Amino acid sequence: MSERSGQRDPKAAGGVLRPVACASLLALAAPAAWAQSGAVGGPGAQGLPVPPLSAQASPAVSARSAASAARQPMALSFAQAAALQREGSPLLAGRDEAVRAGEAGARAVRHVGGPIVSLSANWLRYQKSLSVDLASARGDVQNRIDEFLGTLPGQFPPALQPVVGEAGALVSGALPGLLGALPDQLNYTARQSVFRPSLTAVWPFYTGGADAAVRKGAEAQVALAQAARSGAASLSQLDLARAYFGQQAALQLLATNEAQLAALQAHAHNAERMVAAGVLPRSRLLEVGVARDAAQRGVDRARLQLTNAQDDLSRLLDVPGSVAPTTPLFVRAEPLPPLELFLESGAAQRPEVRAAEAARVGASAARDLAAASLKPNAFLYGTYNFNRRHAVPIDPDWMVGIGVQFTLVSNIDRRDMLQAAESRERAADRAKQAAERDARQQITRAWNQTELARQTFLSLDSSLVAARENLRVQQLSFREGVGTATDVITAQSALSLAEAQRVAAALEYDLSLAALLAASSRDDEFTQHMAQAEYRLAPASAGSLP
Repeated sequence: MSERSGQRDPKAAGGVLRPVACASLLALAAPAAWAQSGAVGGPGAQGLPVPPLSAQASPAVSARSAASAARQPMALSFAQAAALQREGSPLLAGRDEAVRAGEAGARAVRHVGGPIVSLSANWLRYQKSLSVDLASARGDVQNRIDEFLGTLPGQFPPALQPVVGEAGALVSGALPGLLGALPDQLNYTARQSVFRPSLTAVWPFYTGGADAAVRKGAEAQVALAQAARSGAASLSQLDLARAYFGQQAALQLLATNEAQLAALQAHAHNAERMVAAGVLPRSRLLEVGVARDAAQRGVDRARLQLTNAQDDLSRLLDVPGSVAPTTPLFVRAEPLPPLELFLESGAAQRPEVRAAEAARVGASAARDLAAASLKPNAFLYGTYNFNRRHAVPIDPDWMVGIGVQFTLVSNIDRRDMLQAAESRERAADRAKQAAERDARQQITRAWNQTELARQTFLSLDSSLVAARENLRVQQLSFREGVGTATDVITAQSALSLAEAQRVAAALEYDLSLAALLAASSRDDEFTQHMAQAEYRLAPASAGSLP
């Protein structure tokens, strides 16, 4: 069954490649005896063309029948398939949107802590009622006048004092009548419609570090989204390598099974002639027939496996019909660069490590924010009224000020919140250390596995030479009547098994290399390794397609 991009545990990418490659290939080959196919290329192979690694091909569609139109296989190199996967992957598109969302969020809070200026306009209708007590004021006025009139004669010469006193008495007698016209209480009601446009500015110039914590948290979200996107891209390339080169291996195995069947059919024909000539017992012919039937079942099984591999790749790329890979299985003869180079880049740039670092930065920002709640806030503020004529009497024309706010009692225990944030920060730091350790372990395992596959592939050259020579000798002995049919079948099986093991080693090398580059964040170097490969296993011919 196929594994979709992003749905597989990245830790398993390196550890399962070897058993998967060997088991899938040898399961196809086990029931049948193998024959020489000539599907293996590279130095030491005889008469085998090596196609260009990055062959360019365009998809073609043709109608095969009037009843139903079947699409021809779409010829794609690995680079073309990777580009097609990137363009059509919903997972990668979603990760891209998450990155854009994080970047927009970081831009949105980059000025947190700066001034906030707002313009407001209000229209209101209001009524104001006033009530003024005049009774007490009236008594106070009369008392003051009486007191003044009583002291007034003493301010004049003695000759005039009687006249001034009489005038004062007259005025004092008239005051109750004059002041009595005033009401005891004055009531006033005002109604007015007011339009108030105003400008308000607030600048929180000290927040205890809360503004910096918000910005740092937003940047951590961007880094986390970018790490998730990088991890999804790496897993997508791993899935593509598994499906793409898995189909190439299935093609190689089908060609090997077909060649084995053809060889056994020719061997059976020769055996029939020898039985007819009386130089071979019939039991040997039956033995050859059993081997030929087993080879036919192997071909049928290989065709089914190829169909499954084609379906896996086409579904992964989301294309109609099947895909014809043009990039062959490859192996480099040169050893890999030193392990330390991969560890150096992978320990810091591996998506899991970057995600853990982003989580640690986010936890640190949360701790800073919790610490800021224990500190005071200071801010400047001001307002300006643009329509003073319609201002409410208690409204100022303009106002500026400075304020300080400090929370004395809160319904949340801020110290416990700070302690929780510090614990989360320490947990994130431990998670980063674990991610770095796991990255080194995965890189080391993938490097060792890739090197082992390379050495296994190269060591099979001598085995292939010996197997071919053994088959030639056994076929010659059989024709001369010295050897037996069993010896020929055994020699064919040995040769075909060596060829299958070589295909398995090449597939293991390619998948292990892809896992190594993904684990060390060097995915873009995969095409470089393909271009520099000295060994390339030629794809099977189009006639081998089911």
